[in-house]
Amino acid sequence: MDTEFEKEIKKHIYKQNEPNKQSKPSVKKFVVNTDDGIFLNVRSAPTMVENNVVGTLAKGTTITGHGESGEFTKITFNGKTAYVLTSKLKEK
Repeated sequence: MDTEFEKEIKKHIYKQNEPNKQSKPSVKKFVVNTDDGIFLNVRSAPTMVENNVVGTLAKGTTITGHGESGEFTKITFNGKTAYVLTSKLKEK
């Protein structure tokens, strides 16, 4: 019979080895839906600083989102991970 200490150790080991319960990033299709212009800035990081803009997407462009990070949706842009404001997207 296991002692309380052994039970706690086994519980800890089980938790470390069980499958990751975090859900996989949800892949969704979106349309760029800017209200205040015709382009949406694409950023290298999920932050609103001017020097991380790596490109733009035109209004009406269909993109694939790979999960969210705060107020941003993660996308692939020119083969690299990038971010756009989720509020400027409309789910397709």
